[in-house]
Amino acid sequence: MTEQLPLAFQLPENMTLDSFIPSRNDEILHAVKQLAQSPAEQLLFISGPSHSGKTHLASAACLAASETGLSCAYLPLKEIVNLTPDVLQDLHQLELLALDDVQVIAGKPQWEKALFTLFNRARDRHTKLMFTANCRPGALPLELADLKSRLSWGVSYKLSPLADEDKIQLLLQAAEQRGLILKQEVASYILSRYSRDIPGMLDILNQLDHASMAAQRKLTLPFVRQQLRNW
Repeated sequence: MTEQLPLAFQLPENMTLDSFIPSRNDEILHAVKQLAQSPAEQLLFISGPSHSGKTHLASAACLAASETGLSCAYLPLKEIVNLTPDVLQDLHQLELLALDDVQVIAGKPQWEKALFTLFNRARDRHTKLMFTANCRPGALPLELADLKSRLSWGVSYKLSPLADEDKIQLLLQAAEQRGLILKQEVASYILSRYSRDIPGMLDILNQLDHASMAAQRKLTLPFVRQQLRNW
């Protein structure tokens, strides 16, 4: 039976391995699938800037593992770093752990020590481990040198940014998840004339969603042009 997630963190159902757009990150996606589905013990570290897909992969790994009956936990460190590091106790007893945004604990001695202890206990129990951060393990500004060394033990990957055609696919996917009908020509228009970064694209989509509901209009190209011209 799958263990209950600590701190009541729920895995987003839309963040699956199948919904991840790999672009030039096919090897990384394959590695995450192996982590979640292979019985062999593994250690994986994935780096990349904000909105590059790290959280998606960490969540999806746990979701895939839980569907096979493995006990697992996804921990968004950005959300729990202001809590006591005691929240990490006993997590080594699970079968897969995914810790997102490790960089946020850098320079916090109690957290660094707690993560070091968790790492050692998890490895002793052959727990699968996945870490994400905004940089590679060796570049993390950790004060505990042994922790930095441990994080470098496994396979490390750096996510490549999405190509433009993949950003269009992401925009279409995000629209579908909101229940919106967005044609490819409209998504291409948004990408070519407005924000090209993922947070900006999704913010525009969110505004268009509200405008569409308010006007009871579909997201046609003329409607989108008019809305964006007025903003």
